[in-house]
Amino acid sequence: VHPSIRPSVRPSIHPSVPPSVCPSIHPSVCPSVCPSIRPSVRPSIHPSRLKRLGVTHVLNAAEGNSLMHVNTSADFYAGTGLIYHGVPATDSDHCDISQYFQQAADFIEQALQYKQGKVLVHCREGYSRSPTLVIAFLMLRHHMDVRSAVATVRHKREIGPNDGFLRQLCVLDQRLEAQGRPWNQ
Repeated sequence: VHPSIRPSVRPSIHPSVPPSVCPSIHPSVCPSVCPSIRPSVRPSIHPSRLKRLGVTHVLNAAEGNSLMHVNTSADFYAGTGLIYHGVPATDSDHCDISQYFQQAADFIEQALQYKQGKVLVHCREGYSRSPTLVIAFLMLRHHMDVRSAVATVRHKREIGPNDGFLRQLCVLDQRLEAQGRPWNQ
């Protein structure tokens, strides 16, 4: 994910994500929704490299020890200055990833409140779990509906949340709509 840095032209994004949040990005470094939220394709990056890239926070959407997980924890990042949060989700239709939507959104939002805060959101493949948490963040904090949030992330990179995760995002969408959240269209 981080072998080189190449600037790119800022593609169009959903209008509810302000340009100040999503200026130009470096897709060869971390394909991202915003430069400050980086869903990663490769899970383990050496902390010193992350710091050189300006990452201040790491959200591991696949914390655990099995082959389906990424074996990093707060201990891995201890003493590095990086702030870590782990979510022990499995990439399975039966995993209730929705139980982590709020805490992941809170963690991402706190990271973005830091001066020049940037958060790396990763899982094992960067295809299902980490994009699901970024989509939930966009729905919860940028008031996007599920279609707009998925399209915003897909516009930046190829993703494929599993069917169970998509159903849970749709349930979140219905809940937010029932609560009267305004959708930025």
